[in-house]
Amino acid sequence: MTLLTIAAFVWAAFASMRPFTPPSVGAAVYAAGWVAAVGGVVSIFVTVLGLPVAALVGYALRGVRRRWVHLSAFAAFGIAIGAAVVSIFTAMSRPAMLDPVMVGVVIAVCAGATVYGRWQADRTPNRRDPPIEEEEDRPRRG
Repeated sequence: MTLLTIAAFVWAAFASMRPFTPPSVGAAVYAAGWVAAVGGVVSIFVTVLGLPVAALVGYALRGVRRRWVHLSAFAAFGIAIGAAVVSIFTAMSRPAMLDPVMVGVVIAVCAGATVYGRWQADRTPNRRDPPIEEEEDRPRRG
């Protein structure tokens, strides 16, 4: 969400053709706010609907040891999420406002975020509870 909001701000500032004037900054703030609001709603739906799908993808790939296969699968999942975000944005606004550069940025950020999330999950060690000691294994006090 943060990356998409920053990308929308930068894109709107450059697209307005009047860099660093009050109208262009206002347009950039408006675009960033719009992306943050729509993206927040979309991210809630993606979290609710996407987590089970991500779990199923991870479960399907549990026997595959090559990380690039996992990262590629999650990149494809991120591309699908990015396409869904663009579709929702298009449905909520005028399609003429849709810039191909911004579409590419949204899809790339979504794909990168899912790959990064998978990579971080792979790096996080699995923590298990310590084994419960039996009564005879505990040292006696006294």
